[in-house]
Amino acid sequence: MKTIKLLILICCAAIDTACNNSKNPALSGVYINQSQSEYSMAYDTLIIDAVNLTAKTYSIESRTGFQKIRNGQKLPMQFKKETWQAVWNSEQQMLSEGEYGRQIRLSPDTPGVLIKKTLFRKIR
Repeated sequence: MKTIKLLILICCAAIDTACNNSKNPALSGVYINQSQSEYSMAYDTLIIDAVNLTAKTYSIESRTGFQKIRNGQKLPMQFKKETWQAVWNSEQQMLSEGEYGRQIRLSPDTPGVLIKKTLFRKIR
């Protein structure tokens, strides 16, 4: 009888884990975006790492390299790096960062994520 109870408990735990994983997709990885305008060129990288899957918290490192263009001449490359924390919201299917209100959603069309309307393609 104890064996049957233990087996049922293990099955319930496995089902619960499987259900939670489907609501919390594998977001960890490296994402890139490149953009250019008349006035600058930018190369963005997002590195998303799971900090605690139970609490659904992630660490996001944003690295940006940009080059201003003035009078048709490219100025020296400048770099910026930020690190922030976000929480996965299962209901809205997005990562939410509290300090600046950033929201990262999964891209429905391509493997990647969206910040506002900017697509970051997953490379790893």
